[in-house]
Amino acid sequence: MNSPSISRRSFLAGAVGVGALGIGASVLKRGPDSVATHADSPDWLLVNHDTRNTGYNPRASGPANDPRVRWRTRRFDADYPVGGYLLQPTPVVVGDQVFVGGDELSALRVADGTERWSVTGDDDETFNGTAFADGRIYVTTSRNDAPGIAVFDATGERGWARELPVRYAHPLTVVGETVYVPTYDSLLALDRSSGRRRWQFGNTSFVSAQPAATDDALYAAIGMQGLFARERRQDLLAVLSNGPPDVRWQYEPGQRAYPSPAVGDDHVFVPETQEWHPEPIEEEARLTAFTLDGEQRWDEQGGTSGTSPVVADGTVFYKCSINTEKVDMGEYVTRRSDAKVTAHDASDGTARWRRTFENLGGWQISPVSDGDRLYVPLYDNVDEKPILIASDAATGETQWRFDLDAPAYHLALAGETLYVTTDDGHLYAFE
Repeated sequence: MNSPSISRRSFLAGAVGVGALGIGASVLKRGPDSVATHADSPDWLLVNHDTRNTGYNPRASGPANDPRVRWRTRRFDADYPVGGYLLQPTPVVVGDQVFVGGDELSALRVADGTERWSVTGDDDETFNGTAFADGRIYVTTSRNDAPGIAVFDATGERGWARELPVRYAHPLTVVGETVYVPTYDSLLALDRSSGRRRWQFGNTSFVSAQPAATDDALYAAIGMQGLFARERRQDLLAVLSNGPPDVRWQYEPGQRAYPSPAVGDDHVFVPETQEWHPEPIEEEARLTAFTLDGEQRWDEQGGTSGTSPVVADGTVFYKCSINTEKVDMGEYVTRRSDAKVTAHDASDGTARWRRTFENLGGWQISPVSDGDRLYVPLYDNVDEKPILIASDAATGETQWRFDLDAPAYHLALAGETLYVTTDDGHLYAFE
């Protein structure tokens, strides 16, 4: 026998009655628990600095010229990143400490890289993407290829932990009372205090990067389904059904919305690319700018793969690669590519400067900025030459270049120091 249908209005009316019997006002009206986006934080708390994914620390002043390695330490074993660079440990910087994962979760002194404490994982547990919020460290984990999340206080004491029913868990974002976890096939929202699932938005199109969040909205790139701009607040129906918040608007691109979108200067900037490394498929990378209510303002057609944008003081920096030739490496065929970096006016997309770096477009790892400089990781994947450069943010002129021993994975910028993790498992501190 079929169940009778029920309208949304009837459901809500009945649910309010249930709420009056004991659900409680906090559940009936969850969020948006007014949040700090950390956009002006002197620390580097998330993989892209802040909840808006700007990649910009306005209170940092990184190496200006002739950088020196203050310290370097090996923290993890970096196997070939089949699941992508987002599965590799990401450093966060809080005050005089750097937290980074690997076989251990470690707290290192900013001054010299020595350990304050470290926690060894249980049963081959490794620690990957790290975030810091209100005195606690939130980190994605992997145990026998099963992903999860663990929480620690600032002294290394364990809090809650839970396994995740997904293939991969990428670096998480903590916004207010919610932990957002992008995975291979869904976006998870968990209660920050307990790890309980609030909602899950599933798909089959490779969720691979962090959503951008403001006080009232969440902007999530969901692969081939595009960008979803959602309310950050769940309505009553969503709360009771563990469903995601309502969609404000959606952008459906011609290809994959990837990696992370960024929010700044009253716009949302959405990258589109198939992969983060040279691909035989000659798709065109693109960066598209929208107003916060979904009106498209401008776009930049890039090369064949691209990064998340960096948004700093009215300027959007976008890095992409341009495939130039096929190269037979014996066991496989790859693409040689140039890297292109462009600085755009955030409001109308006008190009302020463009730079091309010949043969250095191998891996699309995002830059970071302190407002004066843009720090750009580059890689020649054919001749295996990784470098790091600092460009003048106003002109694009190269201020310095540093030859790395291995290609960069993640960058963080705090104080006068630039932190870089690399493919050989090292964490560098440049000054």
